[in-house]
Amino acid sequence: MAKYKVYISDYDYPDNSIEKSILEPIGAEVIGLHCKSGEGLGEFAKDADVILQQYAKIPRATIEKLKKCKAICRYGIGTDIVDVIAAHEHGIMVTNVPDYCIDEVADHTLTLALTLIRRIPMYSTATKAGKWHWKEANGTIHRLREMTWGLIGFGRIAQNISRKIPALGFTIITNDPYVSESYINTFGAKKVDLETLLRNADVVNVMCPATTETYHIIDKKALKMM
Repeated sequence: MAKYKVYISDYDYPDNSIEKSILEPIGAEVIGLHCKSGEGLGEFAKDADVILQQYAKIPRATIEKLKKCKAICRYGIGTDIVDVIAAHEHGIMVTNVPDYCIDEVADHTLTLALTLIRRIPMYSTATKAGKWHWKEANGTIHRLREMTWGLIGFGRIAQNISRKIPALGFTIITNDPYVSESYINTFGAKKVDLETLLRNADVVNVMCPATTETYHIIDKKALKMM
């Protein structure tokens, strides 16, 4: 009989063979669920010792039903989809993977920004209609070395971006009240207040965690500054 029950709330990969190969040797039974929304998870996994969480939301109401649970382990960086305070109150540890997909998110962000700066979708539409002049992209196409990239938040992914974009000629500015100016300077970036960033950046990249402090950080007032 297994010593522990480990539930995987949801997964979009073929099977749970990796988790089983690691956890079964220490006496754990690994049970994969398909509870992507998180609805009903408290009932499905009520006897869990540990929950591995991908996309399922785990609010206080669910946590209160997890009488045996000792840990909720998030597949990813963000923990906004689990009520960390409620977990702490019920003696449940919450973990994450701090370096999950840092390169992938940074590279995809860079790709999307360059696609828009160079107006690729607009120009593609124009050329398919037989219009080949760059003006048909319906906007000015700027040289990258004349542009400023603004990073709101300067965590691991933003730092990864800031290592890559200087080669393209961007000036980098950032706003993050929790990172020192001297540390930001080591990346070749300049720390500024949020208003200065919004007024001067050609690219505004929101890379901060989802918290009550950052909720709707780009609002109507912010949009008027851009």
